[in-house]
Amino acid sequence: MNTRTILALAPKSYWIFLCIGLLLRIPEGPIAIKWSNIALNLLFLYLGVKIALITHELGHLLFAKMVGGIPRRMVLGRGHEVYRTEIMGVKVIINSNVNSGLAFATFENLKQIKFKLILFTSGGFIVNFLTAALLFYFNGFEIDPDTGLHASSAIGLVCLLTGLTSLIPTRSSYQGMRLFSDGLSILKIPSYKQESLMELSLTGKFMDAYDLFEAKEYAQAIEIYQYCLDRNPKLVLPIMNTGLAHLKMGDHQQSTYYLESLIPMMEETENIGYKPIVYNGLAWNYLLIENLAEADRFSELAYSILPNSEHIRGTRGSALIASGRYDEGIKLLVNEVDFKYPNSNTLAAATFLAQAYYGLRNEPEMSKYLSFVESNIEKLETDEKLLFERINQRITYKELVMDTAEEYS
Repeated sequence: MNTRTILALAPKSYWIFLCIGLLLRIPEGPIAIKWSNIALNLLFLYLGVKIALITHELGHLLFAKMVGGIPRRMVLGRGHEVYRTEIMGVKVIINSNVNSGLAFATFENLKQIKFKLILFTSGGFIVNFLTAALLFYFNGFEIDPDTGLHASSAIGLVCLLTGLTSLIPTRSSYQGMRLFSDGLSILKIPSYKQESLMELSLTGKFMDAYDLFEAKEYAQAIEIYQYCLDRNPKLVLPIMNTGLAHLKMGDHQQSTYYLESLIPMMEETENIGYKPIVYNGLAWNYLLIENLAEADRFSELAYSILPNSEHIRGTRGSALIASGRYDEGIKLLVNEVDFKYPNSNTLAAATFLAQAYYGLRNEPEMSKYLSFVESNIEKLETDEKLLFERINQRITYKELVMDTAEEYS
């Protein structure tokens, strides 16, 4: 576990509160001790947020196991991936901003599946409530800073609040996919159609394919998606991900074929959540083949549906820059580049920012982003490499032409 992982779980603000709390104990006066207790109890509250989050996701996986499911994955946080490991067959991913979590499990036996799904969904808040109850039962509840430090009470309180807030019916998104809170999921599960429930028998295959997708083994992922489509040709997820896999492999014609085939299905209620991802994939395809009008159209459609997705925001900013709307594109992309995390998202954004700043004749900024991509060129995938080489070649060519013109004059 490296420094980035530690800071993701315990950010700098935690360490600041720790230092303040400890330093205030040096004078030993009652006022200093009281403020020290306040600082350290606030630290325990912050730590409680992480503990409540982890126990919540563990609760989902534990209850999945209890009802015969297979725990597959736990994702902590959003942003850039900083750590990945596997524990007892469960992939654990920690991202740079640990403020939320996701748990994934598969169910091969569909007998009483709605009951199993409700228990799986309920596992998070049940474990939160049990954790809070045990802490309060054995240690009581006290928050007055005059009486000392109250780690148990602080952590228990946050666990209780985390469980309660997860029951509020809300929607969110992750990597472009719309998600439901535990409370909203429990309300929706009883009304699931039989066709949707039958798809659950293939969830294990979907997860296997997704693991391969993440490992950039796109051809093998496509084989699994094709297996799923052989059993049900109308499944949207394997069609969409097959199109995205072809996109990453540089096969734009096949990718466009699969993604465009989904457009008529995007107005169906059960498929609305896929719409921004399909449109975003098409926009990126059209960027690659330099059909800027279609790239602009589909990226705008995707962005209008899900503007908070970093992937969709990145594609929209790239399409704006490609069409010469540099200032608009820069506004969307400039915060997407974190030089500490060279990956597909940050490098693709940096590529188009280099183009934008070149178009604005801001050479220092252009060079900064260009150097970032060049120093991490091995991390680019086929589609990203194509775009970088094209943009870099044009910048170099124009500079040569301008230098030649100046020398001639």
